[in-house]
Amino acid sequence: GWVLLLVVVDLAWYTNHRFSHRVRIGWAGHQAHHSSEDFNLTTAVRQKWNPWSEAICWAPLPLLGFAPWTIY
Repeated sequence: GWVLLLVVVDLAWYTNHRFSHRVRIGWAGHQAHHSSEDFNLTTAVRQKWNPWSEAICWAPLPLLGFAPWTIY
C-alpha cells in the first residue's frame, strides 16, 4: 500500500509540475518560481496563487482508494 501510494503521489506531483511548465495558465502561476537567478527558500515558495492546479492532480487519488489523510 505505502509503496504504491508513494509512486502515485509522486506521479501526481510530477503531473502538476509538468502542467505548470507546459500549459500557459499553469506557467503564469509558476514562472515566478523560476524568476530568480539564485535558488533559495523564497524562490521555492513563491508559486502558491494557483492551488487549484494541485487539487486537480490530487483529486483522483481518493477515487483510486487512497485515504485522503495519506495523500497530502
